Amino acid sequence: MKHRYEVIKDDTVLTVREHGELDKEMFTLLCIEKYELPRIFAALDKGLEAVIDALRSRNFYPTRYAAEKLAIAAAEVCRAKDSNRLEFVLDDTEIFSDIQDPTDVLEEFDEANDSEGDDLEDLLADDDNLKTTKGTFRVADSEDFEDEEP
Repeated sequence: MKHRYEVIKDDTVLTVREHGELDKEMFTLLCIEKYELPRIFAALDKGLEAVIDALRSRNFYPTRYAAEKLAIAAAEVCRAKDSNRLEFVLDDTEIFSDIQDPTDVLEEFDEANDSEGDDLEDLLADDDNLKTTKGTFRVADSEDFEDEEP
């Protein structure tokens, strides 16, 4: 399943919208979470783990992979001077086959959290992590289980 996330910053609130794919390129809204900006900026000053903790709630608890991408997106939106909105898509099939090095995630977060407020387009130009996949997996055929007795 594909998930589309929108991260939007206004004067006092950071909003995260999660959409799930119902059919090819047809998404429906699953969840909207709003966060007070001072809380997010305080978490940004503490690092990646603090941002992930701040974004997760009782009603919105994304997977680790999605939470890392959301934390990076939140940093990019909050630190950018020229934009207050970011949208990206995560595909569950890519998540299961993409093995990320934790240091790469931290470097990407640190770059996005740069207080200089770089241009969003420059930050996103090098982000190929969502489009590359590594490894494969195979689902067993039902015939493989026919000989087994319960």
